[in-house]
Amino acid sequence: MIDQRFIAIVRRHLRLHVPVEELALDTPLRELGLDSMAAVGLVIDLESELGVTLPESSLTAETFVDFASLWSAVSKSMRS
Repeated sequence: MIDQRFIAIVRRHLRLHVPVEELALDTPLRELGLDSMAAVGLVIDLESELGVTLPESSLTAETFVDFASLWSAVSKSMRS
């Protein structure tokens, strides 16, 4: 299950604000307004607020495709 703190952090970095109940895990983050500059701020906030460090190897376009792929990278870092 995805941490609600994670969803809140990601939503702050999206230009389009869709109600949480309408978000799907496979919703493309780019379609919601996440661009490369917003992704940098998102990584900083995720690391700071969730106490994780995302390895450089996870900072790829594939990681930021949708909520599910980003959560996968974050949750792996949380378990490390």
